[in-house]
Amino acid sequence: MNPAKIRRCVACFEVDCDLRRFHCGCFWCRDCLAKYLQTKLAQRDTWPPKCCEFIFTEEDVKWTQSSELLEQYRKVNREKQEPRPLYCSEPRCSELLNTQNTIIGSNIVVCEKCDSKTCKKCKQGHEPTNSECEEPPMDAALTATARSERWQTCPRCNRMLERTSGCNHMRCHCGHEFCYSCGQTWKTCNCGLGEENVVYE
Repeated sequence: MNPAKIRRCVACFEVDCDLRRFHCGCFWCRDCLAKYLQTKLAQRDTWPPKCCEFIFTEEDVKWTQSSELLEQYRKVNREKQEPRPLYCSEPRCSELLNTQNTIIGSNIVVCEKCDSKTCKKCKQGHEPTNSECEEPPMDAALTATARSERWQTCPRCNRMLERTSGCNHMRCHCGHEFCYSCGQTWKTCNCGLGEENVVYE
């Protein structure tokens, strides 16, 4: 047999196993793909999972035949696509909320998992009211710490990030890229990459 035509899993190099060819042309066996996806779901900082720059789709995850893996993939994918994720205010739940489940005429979102109600504005659990909730002000101590430690806020999701080393090009957990120096969306400022060997203590 021509060695060039042998189909092998790119992860374990097995030949005689349940293989599938993916978008990039690489072959994966079912077990290795499932393990790889589990690792990516646990790490989440390098989302979405890819092979040769091609993103694994929901259909690819279905091929693993793991309903638990598919459910986790959908949840993390939805969380990463949400610019301002909202979580259930019930501490024993903390489920990512589907903001489409808003009670008509209010800012209250109902959790699909535990039926608790969470306000989109104040992030607290309460029934719909006639009065407007205010977004909670950032804690003064946290603001002072953020300023002194030179933390930056993602312009998309408002999540605070700390750079420990490297250049100005930052990629938030939500996927948004921005400049750490000025906080603007990446490539919309004139700051440049900055010092690549900056290390903060």
